[in-house]
Amino acid sequence: MIEDGLFEQFPCDAVFGLHNMPGLPAGDMYFTPGPGMASSDRVNITVRGVGGHGAMPYHALDPMPAVASIMLGLNSIVAREIDAQKAAVVTVGSVQAGEACKVIPESALMKLSVRALDGAARMQLKERIPHSQTRRRSPMTARRRSTTNSAIPCS
Repeated sequence: MIEDGLFEQFPCDAVFGLHNMPGLPAGDMYFTPGPGMASSDRVNITVRGVGGHGAMPYHALDPMPAVASIMLGLNSIVAREIDAQKAAVVTVGSVQAGEACKVIPESALMKLSVRALDGAARMQLKERIPHSQTRRRSPMTARRRSTTNSAIPCS
């Protein structure tokens, strides 16, 4: 709408966003200079290996050790690479792999939520998440691919 000339047709001095805020009493409003809500991006990471029988793991390439390594590495990005004064969160909200306890899955899907209050921290996370996957590569790890859906910038 902005690109289509909304503010040329309807000029204004200020724009206010409205978002419900659990914890505030009904009817109260909260104002803050700068971003009041974090950005919201989604990242899917697919780890592919070679499935096999759990009794013969030496014939398979298990994606789960790579998933565990990636999860630990994601925690390190926020803890060690993002400025502590810049709020950021990476949440692995879902890991989907396999159906049976005795079968090594062929692949695993990790679903992440990535949030930041600072635009530079958001860009740093978007750059570092794919890089953290390749840094942990070894001859025994599976292939990884990530996709990012940029949803909402800092507001």
